[in-house]
Amino acid sequence: VSQWQQPVDVRHYAKEAREEHLAVHSQINKLLERLRKSQATENVGGIIGDLECDVCELAVGKLQDLIVSNASEKLIVEVAIDICIGLNEADDRVCHGIIPEFKDEFIGVIRTVALSPKELCGSLLGNSCALVHNPWDESWTVPLTNASGKPKFTIPNPPKQGAPQTVILHLSDVHTDPKYAPGSLSKCTEPLCCRAWFGPGSAGEYGALGSCDSPPALVENLLQRVATAHKDIKYVIFTGDVPEHNVWNQSRSDILESIATLGDLFVKYLPGVKVYPAVGNHESAPVNSFPPPYVKGYNNHAWLLDTLAKDWGRWLPESTQATIKLGGFYAVELEPGLRLLSLNINYCNPLNWWLLINDTDPTGQLAWMQNQLQDAENKNEKVYIIGHIPPRGGCLKAWSWTYHKIVNRYADTVRGQFFGHYHSDENAVFYDDEDNSTQAVGNWYIGPSVTPYEGNGVYPAYRLYQKDGGYEGSTHAVL
Repeated sequence: VSQWQQPVDVRHYAKEAREEHLAVHSQINKLLERLRKSQATENVGGIIGDLECDVCELAVGKLQDLIVSNASEKLIVEVAIDICIGLNEADDRVCHGIIPEFKDEFIGVIRTVALSPKELCGSLLGNSCALVHNPWDESWTVPLTNASGKPKFTIPNPPKQGAPQTVILHLSDVHTDPKYAPGSLSKCTEPLCCRAWFGPGSAGEYGALGSCDSPPALVENLLQRVATAHKDIKYVIFTGDVPEHNVWNQSRSDILESIATLGDLFVKYLPGVKVYPAVGNHESAPVNSFPPPYVKGYNNHAWLLDTLAKDWGRWLPESTQATIKLGGFYAVELEPGLRLLSLNINYCNPLNWWLLINDTDPTGQLAWMQNQLQDAENKNEKVYIIGHIPPRGGCLKAWSWTYHKIVNRYADTVRGQFFGHYHSDENAVFYDDEDNSTQAVGNWYIGPSVTPYEGNGVYPAYRLYQKDGGYEGSTHAVL
């Protein structure tokens, strides 16, 4: 509030924009003053939330008016930076970085989608401001083509004593910060700390709990540990998120460099071990921005997908290249009788604003998944599914329900689903959807993060799975 109440400098605006911007500044200032006074009372209840929504609506409405009236991008960015600083949600440096980072996505979507400021704030701040009506997210599904009657789900029999087993390493959410500085401040005014310019502090050589990402030393130490302590690992499942959390100051080249660096480390410490990656929501600049193929020009995602196809080609066969370049997903045989499907679940992420234009099965990925599962069923194969974001609450409704419908139909084929994103060590059981059945038919393995970044901090971790496998007639069940 104190920052916003300082006089705003509008000398750099065009003459016709000055009075209008000063008027909006005054209105937001009054709302923030009400917010400050409300915070001093005890029974504020939903008042603060309502005021925050009002401020958001006024600010977004101003930006929407500028975009619709074809104001210059320079003016739109300048006004947005002033609003960001005034709302006191981040310091000046973050605001000056994050607004230009997101301008193409924000302007592109606003020019295409007819959403009110209230609905846009609901998308930004949550349903407490407004329920965003996205007609695409309620009106589509994927038909189950060539699918006959659903086979009866059978619980796999335990393997015989002494039967071969396969060891799988599950890594997720590495978030390596190449600018991590041991001995720096671990609590700061920005979303990501432990960097030299914040001054001296308690950041350790291998990391700090809280708002700090993985130092390169931590990632190397973890892979060294894995290489020496678990020599029987057959392959690695990596469920995404490579770059650090400085989302206001990341370029495309930064993202690509972080992906290549982690790939080099896998090859260095786990030579000869196949790595099967999935793409995380941080593997884009800006974060969460995964435009479907209908978005052309500079914002098209070929810059990332083509690089992933090349980098992942260290471990994946040529047959995966086409779907990776199309949408960042692929299928591969892990061993006879077992295939793996790696999904790009960023096409389900509600923070991916490009989906407001049309989120109907982007790239046809879910239809492709159903065809893969049907083919596996026909051949009596089993399937593992991996992805970054677990397709539940933090996932668009139509995509999530369609995913569940498909996996439920092929419950006897799917032997495991592996995700990350939450930075916590979790499992989730789901049930047959026929007649409110109490029959559990699947399990989500949600892997912990390598990075300690999360709230008050989490300890770096990885998972090892032992599965029935490596011989003819294996169930491929995770044991």
